[in-house]
Amino acid sequence: MKKLLILALLLPLYSNAQDRADWAYVTPNKDTLFLEQDDPNANLNFTIWKSDTTWQGWNPVIVRAPREYIAYRRRTNVIELK
Repeated sequence: MKKLLILALLLPLYSNAQDRADWAYVTPNKDTLFLEQDDPNANLNFTIWKSDTTWQGWNPVIVRAPREYIAYRRRTNVIELK
């Protein structure tokens, strides 16, 4: 179940249309997930991650941030498709 959720979250982020999920950003190393502070989709995803007993708070690290900061990270740390 969690793998499907991760796949559903990460696929739009790695597609050419990265702005679809503007409430989330995954770093190129896939070690940090930024979620918008006040977005219902981000809140739902954060709740799911917190309730998963296998997630220990790292890998990925989840950071709640304002939308402007997520947009900044997306501009400065572009994920390059290979």
